[in-house]
Amino acid sequence: MAFDMGYCLSWRVAVEANNARAWRTVPGQCIGCVEDYMLRGQYSRYLDTVIDRIFIYLDGIVTADDRMGAWILDVDGTCLFNLVHYKDKHFGGDSFDPLALKIWALRGVRPAIPAVLLMYLL
Repeated sequence: MAFDMGYCLSWRVAVEANNARAWRTVPGQCIGCVEDYMLRGQYSRYLDTVIDRIFIYLDGIVTADDRMGAWILDVDGTCLFNLVHYKDKHFGGDSFDPLALKIWALRGVRPAIPAVLLMYLL
């Protein structure tokens, strides 16, 4: 099914802004758009941009010199890569199943998101 780029980008922004409530599947006409986003470099560029913004933020704050500072990161989907699971679920074309995601996550096979790992190592 061909996707309507304008509709799909608008839908994605609504989801990212948490304005699209109670959706369980990606609209059929947007599955290709989500797949392109995840596999053709845009998702990686997004992550790189977020990491750049984090470093800009960190450069602008003054921290205590007591080495007691800490970062708190959401692990699932922020530090660990769920791409394989989403690919298996047809990039949201299958109904979202939180239990299936949890079971898959407990297998312990998710790699770190490269941009987040780099941030952690620096």
